[in-house]
Parts: sequence; C-alpha cells; structure tokens
Amino acid sequence: MTTQNNATYLKQKDKMPSICPKEREDEIREAILQKLYSAELMYLSTISPDGWPIVDCIHFTTIKGNNKKPIFYIFTHENVRKIENILNDNRVGISICHAVSYEQRNETWSFQFMGKATIIGDNLEKQLAINSSREKVGYDFTKYLPLEKQPCIKIEPIFGSWMSGQLNPPACSIDYFAE
Repeated sequence: MTTQNNATYLKQKDKMPSICPKEREDEIREAILQKLYSAELMYLSTISPDGWPIVDCIHFTTIKGNNKKPIFYIFTHENVRKIENILNDNRVGISICHAVSYEQRNETWSFQFMGKATIIGDNLEKQLAINSSREKVGYDFTKYLPLEKQPCIKIEPIFGSWMSGQLNPPACSIDYFAE
C-alpha cells in the first residue's frame, strides 16, 4: 500500500481558501457537520493502481469525531475498484455539494476534503456505521440493504475546504490533521 507522509499533504495550501478564523472555527465545524448530516451523496475519488483517479458517486453517513471532525462511512460491494484502490493507496478526495437555482445561490454550499480511507474490520465500529446509516433522515432504503454483509469504508479527513454563501467568511479551510 502506498502511504504518503502526512507532512506532504499541504503542498498546495496557498492555493486553497485560507484557514478558518480561530474564533469562528468551532461554529464553522458544527455548521459543516449539520450540513453533512443531511447531505445524501458524495463524490469519492480514489487512485487506481496505475495512478489514474477514479470518481464514484455514493451514499454516505457522517459521525462526529473528536473536536467536531467529520468521520465518513460508506458501504459498498466486494471486488469493486474503490476497495482495490484504497488497499493500494489510502489517499482519497471527497466532494459534497448542495446546488440550487441562481436565484437561491446564497443557499449553495460545498465541501472538499482530502483524507485517508480504511476498510473497517472492527465489528463494533461497523455496527456504529450501520446504525448511523439507518438513522439518517431520508435513508429508509438502507433497511433493505445487507449492510452487515457489505464492506465498510471509513474516511478520516486530513484537510477540508468549505464554501457557503450563508457564512462569513464564505470560504475557508480546516486543517483536521493539525489537531
């Protein structure tokens, strides 16, 4: 498996929105979590063994980690590209957005995260992810899915940027690795 030194994750930091103001960071972290709890789909980018990015649109659930860090869980099928890709290189990218009409553009928001993914082997943690999926508003369909038999992927963000016309500043970044 390819594992990057975490010190190299911010080589392009100067090209991302600035770090959220310290005095507002707790409020912004909570606002991010609230948006994620109701978001339905994420775009997950993994790296194929030959170095090509692969993007999947997938349902997910979010659990609040330490210091209001979002922890993402997704369920998938065995023998799919994303599993092979994560086992080969655990670096992933996530994009989640809520787009509305031009007239309501201030209600648009988006998040981009870079993080590390792992395949969950711990049954207690997997059950936590199953419960979170089944309790998520609008995810009633998950009661018909054999989540207990499916692989579960955990994604922990290292760095994230968020944009929202409803907050000030309208764009900022959070360094989750610095915690």
